[in-house]
Amino acid sequence: MNNIYIYNDIAMAPPVPNGLIDYPHPAINFTESLKNIKRENRNFYDFYREIIEILRTTRDLHFTVIGQTTPEGKKVIPKVACLPFSFYVDEDSAGEAKVYIKYFSGCARYFEEYINTIVRIEEQKIALKTINGEDPFDYLTNWGRKFYGVKSPHAQFTLNKKNIHGFYLALYPYKPEELKMKFSFENEESLSLDYYIFEANVEKMNNNLLGFNKLSNEEFNKFIEDELKKHVDDVNIPNIFEMIKKYKESKGIFEEEEKKIKE
Repeated sequence: MNNIYIYNDIAMAPPVPNGLIDYPHPAINFTESLKNIKRENRNFYDFYREIIEILRTTRDLHFTVIGQTTPEGKKVIPKVACLPFSFYVDEDSAGEAKVYIKYFSGCARYFEEYINTIVRIEEQKIALKTINGEDPFDYLTNWGRKFYGVKSPHAQFTLNKKNIHGFYLALYPYKPEELKMKFSFENEESLSLDYYIFEANVEKMNNNLLGFNKLSNEEFNKFIEDELKKHVDDVNIPNIFEMIKKYKESKGIFEEEEKKIKE
């Protein structure tokens, strides 16, 4: 590990600006941490998750690892978790910054109609009061930081707001039990739901509609891997829905064409 990460000395003793403990990142000894990982009698996902937590401790985007395939040959990258709405920040009538939700059609299709109905009501500028019992700003700042973090909490908030409603489990290896959500709003309404977890299947999603086999899951998985490599050290990774759109466009299929077919 000492020959891979050249900032080991800083990793073990990170600076503490203005006394802000863990502001850049927690201290870590990579060699010792990796050596202590249990390697036998455990499933791949838990093992992968622990590796990611250790390697991402320094919140250094240039030191990002993304799993692609399990030892059994199963693809990791196409597996995704998503919510039926995204988040944004705006001022309320008193000029105070609040967190609001916005209907996200890409994922909303996977949820029951009553959930989508609630989302449609609450997106009418009803501010969030809590997310899983926490202040929305605090929750959005801290979410996912142990898996895919940056040093600045302000930049982290922006990154999380972009990714939290639809993310790759290869980047954020949360367990299903950690993806149970409860949202409360300022109109005293609440919404409980689980993230929808799925594996992108472009053949099933599109070939029946198009009437010909123009899209390939194997080809799409390779397309995702290539796209992720382009963004491995930055924060502009397209989410799965953006990936599907880019892949289809690379095959000459555009949204306007699909709308005509549906009609």
